[in-house]
Amino acid sequence: ILYSMKIFPGKKKRLKEIFLLKNFIVSIGWSLIPLYVSFYYDISSPLVLFLSLFIFLRIFIGVIMFDIRDIGGDKINKIETIPIILGVRRSKYIIHILNVISFIVILIPSVLQMLPIFKSFIVGLFSTIMGLLYTLLLDRIDIKFLTDVIVDGEYVIYGIITI
Repeated sequence: ILYSMKIFPGKKKRLKEIFLLKNFIVSIGWSLIPLYVSFYYDISSPLVLFLSLFIFLRIFIGVIMFDIRDIGGDKINKIETIPIILGVRRSKYIIHILNVISFIVILIPSVLQMLPIFKSFIVGLFSTIMGLLYTLLLDRIDIKFLTDVIVDGEYVIYGIITI
């Protein structure tokens, strides 16, 4: 509720209008789900932390992609996002960096023998390829299709791969 409500006087009236705060709120919100589930079932494992961090990074990448899609409206409304402050080209570099970090994060549990190497490698490789595709397809296909179907659809495929 606080995320969307006008709670601050002046230019920046909502939390989602503060630079990077929207990215962190959305990413943290989704990445806490594995932690909630593990607490509910009384599961304590560092694996859950790696999974949560992986989800955080993947969602953060997705939020940047949606910010690229919404750059026109955000400029009109004077909302500072990564693509507006740094530009689309630098935003793509950030996506690549986060992409590599997420690949490393999902491989660490395998190195620590908490996950089978094959599964984490497949998920890590798939997520890295998806992140690369986001930036390659950005100027080649409809941005709404890219964000609404491909970026958001990535998580359905994670479930299929995991099963």
